[in-house]
Amino acid sequence: MRTLGVASLVVLAGCQAVSAPSATAVVQDFYRATIAGHVNGDLFSSLFEGPNAVEVLTDSARGPARVATVRMTHNGANPPTTWIDHVVLIQQRGRYVIDDIEYGGQWDFASKGTLRSTLVTALGAQN
Repeated sequence: MRTLGVASLVVLAGCQAVSAPSATAVVQDFYRATIAGHVNGDLFSSLFEGPNAVEVLTDSARGPARVATVRMTHNGANPPTTWIDHVVLIQQRGRYVIDDIEYGGQWDFASKGTLRSTLVTALGAQN
């Protein structure tokens, strides 16, 4: 049985996958498209409203994967909401693709767990 990465599940859900030659570029391009409104709602961060700004703080190895630590900010409240999520990337055909997102928001209603577990749960509920 072949395991689908989150990028494949996102494509199945009707969203466009993003890939680039570096892990940092993938994360920046992906969130730039999300902030620009090309994705409705936000499964891709801890906050449903999504970030208005993102900054890749670090990009480090985790086995064969790369993990980008991303500071996210939503300016829709005063003071702005800031949190850290982790974007897991893998290489496919020489380019980095998003494999999963680990939610890091610490408030009560933040998304918990990972994007992969959220999608598996949502897709399983439809069957």
